[in-house]
Amino acid sequence: MYTATSFAQELEQQIEKKVRKAHNTFIQRAQAGEFDPTGGVSSPYTWWNIWSLGPFLSPPPSDDNDTAYMPLSMAPDGQVLPSNRKAYVATIIYLNPDEILSPNNKLSPATVLSNFSLPYEITYNCANLSRWALTEMIVDDNDVHNPVKKGNLIPGKKFYVNVLEFSCPNEGLMEMNITVRLLGDMIQYRNAPQFAAFANWVYDFDHKQLENAFIQGSHPSNPLKFLVFDTNL
Repeated sequence: MYTATSFAQELEQQIEKKVRKAHNTFIQRAQAGEFDPTGGVSSPYTWWNIWSLGPFLSPPPSDDNDTAYMPLSMAPDGQVLPSNRKAYVATIIYLNPDEILSPNNKLSPATVLSNFSLPYEITYNCANLSRWALTEMIVDDNDVHNPVKKGNLIPGKKFYVNVLEFSCPNEGLMEMNITVRLLGDMIQYRNAPQFAAFANWVYDFDHKQLENAFIQGSHPSNPLKFLVFDTNL
C-alpha cells in the first residue's frame, strides 16, 4: 500500500529501473552493430535529451484508510483525470554516453556534462485547449501555472528521473509542454556548455518502445495531452 508521497517515490524508482534496463539493451544492440549509437553528425541531439512519461493517476484510497493507496500495478490510466485528483508526470534527462567528442580519450557528452555538475531546471507549462488559455495546477497545495523542478547533474550519472505530483481543478483537454535548461551560463559555470530542450516524445510506461528511445534520430513532435473532467457535475 502507498501514500501519495510514497507512490511518487515508487513510480520514480520503477522508471529508473526500466530506463536502466532499456539503456543496457540499447548498448548491447549498438555493440552488435544494429545501428550507429551517435545517430551521425546530422542527429538532432548528440549531447543529451529529455523525454516524458504519463500522466499517471494515483490509485484510489482504500476503503479502510483514506491515506493508503492500492499497489502501483493497479494504478488507473492517467489519460483521463478527475478534477483535483493527484496525478504524476515523469521526465527523463538522458546524457549521451557515446564517446563522440574524443574517441581516443574516451570523452563523451555524459562525461563532460556530468563532471560540471550543472544545475538543471525543468518547467511544466500546462494549457487548457478547451479554453485556449493557461490552466492552473495544484502543486504542493499551491496554485501555479508553470511549476519548476530543480536538480543537479552528478558526475558519472547518465540519466535523471523526476516526477511531478499535481492536480488540475478545472475541466478540459489539457496539453503539457515540458522544457529544461542546463544552466551553464551561470557565473560559477561560465566555462560549461549552455543547453535548452523540450520533451517531444511521450512514452507509454508499459511499452517496449522505451528501448528504442536511445537511438538518436527523428522523433515525433507530440506534447503530453490528457483530459480532466469535473467530478462535481
